[in-house]
Amino acid sequence: MTEARRYIRLLLSDLKTELQRLEMWSDQYPSAEAMASTEPFAVDTLALEEWIQFIFMARLEAILDAGAPLPVSCEIAPYAEQCLQHKTDSADLLRIIGKIDIMVTRTD
Repeated sequence: MTEARRYIRLLLSDLKTELQRLEMWSDQYPSAEAMASTEPFAVDTLALEEWIQFIFMARLEAILDAGAPLPVSCEIAPYAEQCLQHKTDSADLLRIIGKIDIMVTRTD
């Protein structure tokens, strides 16, 4: 595993920690219907934090585990900024998401 991929794993761990700190982490898995959304970010069925936890993080970890190529582009930060614009304590969460965007896009 490359150093960049190890750093992405560290960022995913930081992301989980920050979601937990903000009480945005859930032990309740969304319904099958909610997970079946075909909309970008599953905007029609999931909150941002649910999409991050149950779709984005899970897929990125699976890609890393398999040694598969990373997505060509990762642009989650603009959507996260829009969703969290009224949440005053989200700066660290947005910083982590921004770093993931950069690392995934420039790696591989």
